[in-house]
Amino acid sequence: MTGEDVMAFGSPLGLADTVTNGIVSTQRDMDLAFGVWTPLVRTIQHNAALAPGSSGGPLVNLYGDWIGVNTLVLREWAGFGFAVTADHYYWLRKQEDYNLKDDWFSYLSEAHLWHEELSKIVRVHNEAVATPRGSAREIELFSQVLLDLRALRNEVASYQPTYAEIQNLRQLYLALLDASDAHSAFLLDTAVNRLPWSQDTTDRLFNSYRRAFDAYWAEWLRIDTLFR
Repeated sequence: MTGEDVMAFGSPLGLADTVTNGIVSTQRDMDLAFGVWTPLVRTIQHNAALAPGSSGGPLVNLYGDWIGVNTLVLREWAGFGFAVTADHYYWLRKQEDYNLKDDWFSYLSEAHLWHEELSKIVRVHNEAVATPRGSAREIELFSQVLLDLRALRNEVASYQPTYAEIQNLRQLYLALLDASDAHSAFLLDTAVNRLPWSQDTTDRLFNSYRRAFDAYWAEWLRIDTLFR
């Protein structure tokens, strides 16, 4: 009910066993897939703090009743998160015809947000590369890139697809994020003089990222073609 006290459990930003509290703001029908998966889903809008990694954690009331599964936080809706209702989650779990296509569409709804976040991180990375080497601004930008990359990785790692094909795709995306992290970490280490600059090393790390990028999108397109 609107105004009811709630607690959200999860691992935001990789901080395991975290509990936050808030109140139910309203119940709202939402397209959680942003047009990728068409049906509207009944959600509980609340203001208990959520962050990447909270997804999949339970939302409970102060009687200990499980009322929802935390699913989404929109940064532009500051302070608000959304949980799929327990009734809807139970209904999904009872479906016996959940198949690879359903798992793919579920993945798409999550990956849509991951890809947007990674695009923002890449823009900051490119700005850092264009900044004078060793400057305070370069160090600040690369530090932000690594912080955001690791938060995104925690969020992706918390998503558990059902089918092996989608599990493999998620692993390829994690490999892409790890390769990007290694490249950015090396550039930060050279900016603060923890490591000597090496063009060969930065080229090798960047090429590893490109290979991971190409492998992920090749598999993404292969699976997408199956259902188009």
